[in-house]
Amino acid sequence: MNLKFILLSIDCILVIILYVSPCVSPLGISAGIVAGIAAIGGGYFGLNQIANFETCNGETSNTWINYNPNFNNLGNHLFGQHIALKIVPNAIKRHLNDRNPPKALVLSFHGHVGVGKNHLASLIANEIYTKYKTEGDSKFVHYLLGTSYIERNTKSGTSKFRKIIENGVANCGRSLFIIDELDKFPEMFLDDLASYLSSNTPINGIKFNKAIFMLLSNSASLAINSKTFELRSNGVNREDIKYMEFEKILQTMAMQGEEGRGGLKNSELIKHGLIDRFVPFLPLEKEHVKLCIKHYLQNHLNYTNPEQDPGIKFIEDVAQALKYDSKLNLYTEFGCRPVKSKTDIFLIDD
Repeated sequence: MNLKFILLSIDCILVIILYVSPCVSPLGISAGIVAGIAAIGGGYFGLNQIANFETCNGETSNTWINYNPNFNNLGNHLFGQHIALKIVPNAIKRHLNDRNPPKALVLSFHGHVGVGKNHLASLIANEIYTKYKTEGDSKFVHYLLGTSYIERNTKSGTSKFRKIIENGVANCGRSLFIIDELDKFPEMFLDDLASYLSSNTPINGIKFNKAIFMLLSNSASLAINSKTFELRSNGVNREDIKYMEFEKILQTMAMQGEEGRGGLKNSELIKHGLIDRFVPFLPLEKEHVKLCIKHYLQNHLNYTNPEQDPGIKFIEDVAQALKYDSKLNLYTEFGCRPVKSKTDIFLIDD
């Protein structure tokens, strides 16, 4: 069989040019390609890189990782969180622009269910990682859920936790780790995490200083809600509420948790000051829920102008049907989380 593989490396992308004799059968071509790829897999390029071409490109190229992400439109997709929308993008841009940061960037998100912690993390990933934006997944974005580790407070459990982090950063130094339900993680897991975040000194030959860690937790949500209500009751416009109003509250509550519980309590992350920003997510009011409803109708159900069809009254009815806190009847009990299911129900009944 007259089959040649010419390999060219252009910006870390493998190009395979095939020269095939007319007498070669399709089966022979397939076999030759598989054999060639298998041989390549033992060298610099692996099968995974050939399959999807996603590579941890150099910092002068934005092919797969955007080092200058455009976060200007985040406010069109996340509502009622002006503090988070200011703090998080700025911190991430500075980190991405630093060729040799002193340590990994660690952002701790705090707030009630459904207020946008996961949503913002996903929006950030969407702007940085090309494949995440186009396909909803990237091997440089890692999602870890606390409830998956509740019953695994063992040596084997922590070993797997460490392996995910080490392998992720070894594959790409600019990896993103979204660690959800942080308050559900056993302390020993978080202490293991702390060992990777303290400096840019290599561990097992791997440097972790370029990675980004987002720690998501419901802890401090009651304190955030209470402080927000206090400020609003004193006449402060919601958009004028400042981060400094929450910083001390978050630091204290992150250690203590709600009623003395919390994933960060007694953690090495706190003891050694490894968290760069404690980010408050404010409780959502009806006006924010209505924005979520309009966004869902327009971006997921293809309504061109939701205020005309299905109409303003429809949006108001859906928002009114959601649960609000029993004491104040001001903040939605589960944020925008129920919007999808509630809207779908109302559309069926309409």
